[in-house]
Amino acid sequence: MLKELDFLLTQSNLELELESDTLDLESGDTDLDTNAQFSIGYTDIKVGQIGFMGEFSYLQIDTDADEGDVSNTRLSGNATYGLNQNVYVFGGLNISKYNIDNSGSELNDVTTDYDAGLGYQLGLGAQINKNLAIEVAYVSLRSTMSSSYEYEAYDEDTDIFSYETLDMEADLLTRGIQINLVGTF
Repeated sequence: MLKELDFLLTQSNLELELESDTLDLESGDTDLDTNAQFSIGYTDIKVGQIGFMGEFSYLQIDTDADEGDVSNTRLSGNATYGLNQNVYVFGGLNISKYNIDNSGSELNDVTTDYDAGLGYQLGLGAQINKNLAIEVAYVSLRSTMSSSYEYEAYDEDTDIFSYETLDMEADLLTRGIQINLVGTF
């Protein structure tokens, strides 16, 4: 069916959820709107047989809050199966990492490290013509965040100000529907 180099433009509606054992988080989920996602990959889809799809993606994200510039980089590997000459399904694993530049935002005094995490995706694609396909996928991205915040605390008993550090670890789970416009060459 296809054995092509792919370029993808994507629109996503994703939801970010924080899970932490070190802090009691009561905040709700944050809706993320994709500013732009660009991907490059290789696809080998075979009718009636298992094939392969691999992609590297860069996702620029707009958030509802003022967290600074948020992006995600992801490497995905999928098994594919061609249902016929034009329609295929895919599913696989991804490794993703968040990059947040909070300099210039309200959070510029917070030190945060982000580690890559393992996620997955499942989807359905349709080849419209030789050079254009459309895909709809459910995507789940995982990442780990470690933050440290130094703040000034006042002890009323001793009438002394001191600096204390608040450390937090959290798992970031981002999931939602993604629509890909795929140019194949």
